[in-house]
Amino acid sequence: MRLLINTLALWLATVLAAGVELDPFDPGGTLEVVVTFLLVAAVFGIVNGVLAT
Repeated sequence: MRLLINTLALWLATVLAAGVELDPFDPGGTLEVVVTFLLVAAVFGIVNGVLAT
């Protein structure tokens, strides 16, 4: 559930904040964009888990 919340927060940051952009691995389809957001959110979660302890 936290992964989905992080993904949504990243997506909102790209929509609302000027200058924040996330390029998918393979330009084009929706699947690539969603997978890119999920991977970035997972990395943020791992880093947060390591640094928070």
